[in-house]
Amino acid sequence: MVIVVFGVLLAAAGCKNKVTKAECARIVEHFIDLKLKENPKYTSLSAALKATVRAQVKQEAQSDPDVQQAENRCEDEITRTEFECASKAKTAGEWNDCIN
Repeated sequence: MVIVVFGVLLAAAGCKNKVTKAECARIVEHFIDLKLKENPKYTSLSAALKATVRAQVKQEAQSDPDVQQAENRCEDEITRTEFECASKAKTAGEWNDCIN
């Protein structure tokens, strides 16, 4: 009985620390923001052009293996530690370094 209760508590604790689909989407959007921030040309664009460029950068990011992992296998493969690190990253390179 004690082993069963301990197993249930351990499983519940593991689920609580899993990264959610919404969190996965947030770190991918953060990566896109970082990529755009690193391009000085982006800041001088009109709102309409910024939206177009953002869509292009997002499409290009799809080829990044870490972005693919965050989008396709995030809930199974991204740890809470990786998520927290990527959320706080100041550059796209730092973001990539967070995702293993």
